Amino acid sequence: MREEESDEELQKSVGALFAADRTSVENRMIGKQKRVPSFPSRPRQRERQHSPQQ
Repeated sequence: MREEESDEELQKSVGALFAADRTSVENRMIGKQKRVPSFPSRPRQRERQHSPQQ
């Protein structure tokens, strides 16, 4: 019984580890985008593209 429980806990911890790695990577990507000056201009370009369609 204990072995099965430990296996489940191991899987959960591994899943949490992967999730943490994923979030940290995403945060790093977001941080890099914020540092780059060209990033804020992207949403404005999207708005320009949407306005002629409407």
